[in-house]
Amino acid sequence: MVQPFCLTTDAARYFEGRHDRSGVCAPHSHDDWELVLLLEGAFEDVRRGTTVHLTSPSLIGLPAGETHAPRFEKGAKWFEIRIQSRWLERSQGCSRFIETAVASNGGVPVWIAQRLHQEFRFRDELSPMMMEGLLLELLVESSRRISLSSESCLPTWLARARDYLHDGFRENMTLTEIAEAASVHPSHLARAFRRHFLCTPGDYVRRLRVEYAEQLLAKGEMPLSEIALEAGFSHQSHFCRLFKEQTGLSPAQFQQLRNSRASLRQ
Repeated sequence: MVQPFCLTTDAARYFEGRHDRSGVCAPHSHDDWELVLLLEGAFEDVRRGTTVHLTSPSLIGLPAGETHAPRFEKGAKWFEIRIQSRWLERSQGCSRFIETAVASNGGVPVWIAQRLHQEFRFRDELSPMMMEGLLLELLVESSRRISLSSESCLPTWLARARDYLHDGFRENMTLTEIAEAASVHPSHLARAFRRHFLCTPGDYVRRLRVEYAEQLLAKGEMPLSEIALEAGFSHQSHFCRLFKEQTGLSPAQFQQLRNSRASLRQ
């Protein structure tokens, strides 16, 4: 393993490393809550008898004391965040995230983590404050998504409605059509959806479209106008505005971030 440098702040200890050969780590646990952003390559983690498979870019979290056995492929590069316990105690609103092992293959949490990594690489005297703000934003966003995706009290019909949105988010759909797919009245769907997911079905669809657009932007093979249409937006201007609202970056800034990451590999 190659670990070139690290940084310690009041909030966390940050590391960047690379595995020079494939291998499996012996089962172990950590005293601190950890986040790992996979920058390059592939990664597997065995915990609680389940294997999590991730490819870059992706984010995985591990609560303190949780036993796991990670396996990195040769050349895998990662950015690790070990959150300071005393700082974490002040973030009680993120308790669901803190207590849950999470993994994300994309979306807003991954891009917040990438912004954090960029600040880590190009740091100055203001970077510790910037990184603490991004870390808190990452905890909040991830906690919110865990709450939204919880299946413990989700009615079967509402799960059908959610799956219907995932299957057709690039198409225009009405509340009535979604309700028919779930076999409930539209007004009942609207109330229950907001109660469980903390947003309207329309908001949920827009979030799915932005996450899909992120994947297309990452490939760098299509102009913005085509990406907007492919993701389900009728106008490029609407796509750009919503993308920045949800990610904090314009599509152009997002692509610049991707390009700067690519230049670091060279």
